[in-house]
Amino acid sequence: MSRHEDVRPTASRYEMTRELLECLNRKRIRCTYGALAGVLGVTPRGVGRFLGERCQKASWVVRKKDGLPTGYRKDQMHPDVRHRRGGVIFDPDRLRHLCRKKGRQ
Repeated sequence: MSRHEDVRPTASRYEMTRELLECLNRKRIRCTYGALAGVLGVTPRGVGRFLGERCQKASWVVRKKDGLPTGYRKDQMHPDVRHRRGGVIFDPDRLRHLCRKKGRQ
């Protein structure tokens, strides 16, 4: 069993997810499920429980392979997600650093 498999959802992880999604949405940048998982301390497959319902704000969290969110219809994705080339954060430390600069563009 990996160290992440027994991690239970906590209010602080939900709050952290909300803040990170707001940051990604504000800066119009994508991150992978793996990067978000690394920040939250869960497996990439466990990220979905923190994202909640599929919505435009959560659509900035994407698959590494194609830069798109898993299982989203077009109307559930932010329009800019589909048109972005590059600009995907793969590293949890880079995601932490980017979103630590709250309010800075």
